[in-house]
Amino acid sequence: MHDGAAFGLPAEHADRIMNAHLETADGWTLMGSDGDAAAGTFNGFALTIGGDATDIETARGWFEALAKDGRVVLPMDKQQWGDVYGQVEDKFGIFWSVNIPST
Repeated sequence: MHDGAAFGLPAEHADRIMNAHLETADGWTLMGSDGDAAAGTFNGFALTIGGDATDIETARGWFEALAKDGRVVLPMDKQQWGDVYGQVEDKFGIFWSVNIPST
């Protein structure tokens, strides 16, 4: 684990998570990071779900389930860099990104 100072982060960010990474047994990637209200993006904890190109429909189903009673920030669609990507805030205020690489 690296000290945040190595990345130019202020001391008050020392106990935050930049990138946590978990691979599931069935090949999904879950990543997590702490937010920062001062950055103006999100405050709390954010999660990213990643899979491969064969998993787009499964990922869309999860995206829609997370959006139920929540808020779509960026609709899940093919992005300019080629991946299918979307952002949603669930009903509990957790910010999620879903990213499926292009084929």
